[in-house]
Amino acid sequence: MGLQFLAAGLHYAQSLLFNRAAVGVVQSLRTDVMDAALRQPLSAFDTQPVGQLISRVTNDTEVIRDLYVTVVATVLRSAALIGAMLVAMFSLDWRMALVAILIFPAVLTVMVIYQRYSTPIVRRVRAYLADINDGFNEIINGMSVIQQFRQQARFGERMGEASRSHYMARMQTLRLDGFLLRPLLSLFSALILCGLLMLFSFTSAGTIEVGVLYAFISYLSRLNEPLIELTTQQSMLQQAVVAGERVFELMDRPRQRYGSDDRPLQSGAIDIDHLSFAYRDDNLVFTGHYAISTVP
Repeated sequence: MGLQFLAAGLHYAQSLLFNRAAVGVVQSLRTDVMDAALRQPLSAFDTQPVGQLISRVTNDTEVIRDLYVTVVATVLRSAALIGAMLVAMFSLDWRMALVAILIFPAVLTVMVIYQRYSTPIVRRVRAYLADINDGFNEIINGMSVIQQFRQQARFGERMGEASRSHYMARMQTLRLDGFLLRPLLSLFSALILCGLLMLFSFTSAGTIEVGVLYAFISYLSRLNEPLIELTTQQSMLQQAVVAGERVFELMDRPRQRYGSDDRPLQSGAIDIDHLSFAYRDDNLVFTGHYAISTVP
């Protein structure tokens, strides 16, 4: 009973510590990202939708918070458990332990393959999510204009296309997770167990007591649990890496520069020639030799 209370207290302290660290990091990061966004040149907002900036400030930084709260804690806890299981295995029988540690190169290979193939998919997922947020921001802010010009169908079609693209990209990540992560680890564990049985049942390597073999199989299953936890965090880790790329890409952009020329404007006239207007590139509302001139 006392150990259970101690474990619960340590788990609470761990959760509190990691959450405090994560909230502090995300708060500082959001402040820096917002400061970088406010210092962008005005020309940057001509091609950068506001909704995508909001997505980077809120959604991407929230994914980074999950990295500190979930992934880091899982890695530390799993590393401690793996170390304890390896010590127990080598104390039982060093020959079986040498066979069991063959699972680690296989797991590392799976992680490398997953990182390679999941990175472009996760980048597309984050980009589609930013497009969806930008679409919602544009529609909500311009709802009256959209209704007045009867553009509901066009905006609905655009949002539907963005949602379908996001759905297809997410399904690709789920298929990759389902194929490369837990199923392969279970297969590796079964192959290790088969290797142990073949090594000590069909060769003259020596005899192993039934109790030792049972304990070793139990330790092998316990070793498989933290490895599964580590691999299941690969998806969240990859999302955090891609989100960090997007955040720091915004922070590294060139900022607005101001010259030293403080002379007053000589003229405030604005001339516009050959004016045209269209909702779509292939459907001009009007075009012609329209000219507009304004004089201050």
